[in-house]
Amino acid sequence: MSHDFRNGLITGIAVIVLAIWALGLFGKLFAVETMTAITATGWSYHFDRKEDRCEFNPGIGLEHGRDLRWHFGIYSNSDCRFSGYGGPSYSRAIAGNWRAGVALLGVTGYHKEKKINGKVEHENKVILAPILVLAYEGKKRGVNIGYVPPYGDDNGLIFVQLKVLRW
Repeated sequence: MSHDFRNGLITGIAVIVLAIWALGLFGKLFAVETMTAITATGWSYHFDRKEDRCEFNPGIGLEHGRDLRWHFGIYSNSDCRFSGYGGPSYSRAIAGNWRAGVALLGVTGYHKEKKINGKVEHENKVILAPILVLAYEGKKRGVNIGYVPPYGDDNGLIFVQLKVLRW
């Protein structure tokens, strides 16, 4: 585990713990019926099948809301780099414990290499990722299955998150 990834992981966990506390307090103060889940990012499958992709993507995150939800987290991305994500999603119950919806997340950690004056430099930016989501939510546990459509040089992917539901 690299030094940068370890520091990012520690910072991310601290932010998530504070967010859980703040969102729980918000729900109690305003009597809003919500769900909070701790998510574990795990796997991805890329349609382009490049050999240098990392398809084991460990990470931790937070999901909070009801139909409109907020997502925040950190993970090791498909380029084998530290990434953070955050943004809203909207989903509705479709059958039993199954939900379907969409998310628009800002994601960091993906950059392109540019050659400037013979030097390789990295251009870092936040990417907006539109995601189709299918989720199963039991009483205590669930799973998110996401589909990121093809965009630019990327041919799209499917990812899986496990989650533990709280509150």
